[in-house]
Amino acid sequence: MTQAAAAAIDRPFSSSAAPVGSFIVLACRVLLGGLFCFAASMKIRDPQTFIEAIQAFKVLESDWWTLFGTYAIPWIEMFAGLALIVGVWSRAAAMILVGLLCVFIGAIIHAIPLPGKKAIPCSCFGRYELFCTGGVSWCKVRENCGLIALSLVPMLFGGGRLSLDWLLYGREPRT
Repeated sequence: MTQAAAAAIDRPFSSSAAPVGSFIVLACRVLLGGLFCFAASMKIRDPQTFIEAIQAFKVLESDWWTLFGTYAIPWIEMFAGLALIVGVWSRAAAMILVGLLCVFIGAIIHAIPLPGKKAIPCSCFGRYELFCTGGVSWCKVRENCGLIALSLVPMLFGGGRLSLDWLLYGREPRT
């Protein structure tokens, strides 16, 4: 990214708008990071329910990949969520979560039942639900698209001035 492009991206959060912009970035980082840490903790606490959810989606044919996903996805969510909360490598953490969300959207679209068939449970947040109820549906796709939109703030603007990166380095590292 050129310096001119970086300056254009950071311009809304420079000078007098910096305090307001930093609080907006902080709110998006903490909300998104907290959601993913919560989702990860539900999956880590009950891997049996999560593996059953993965199997119900019928996306992975191999048991090895199913087991790998059961134990890898929650820890990826946890570390990326924690990185967003404290403001370390915020852009990279947001990109990782966007990648996961795109994979989730693909799996959800694959698992959406035909009319008249029963929807499988999502288990994204364990026994809790964010906005959508009643299993996988187009509502879950919209919900994940909303989370991607929320991820764009730290992805485009980094951790902001209220991040550990800014405290340690006096600037947002470019990733």
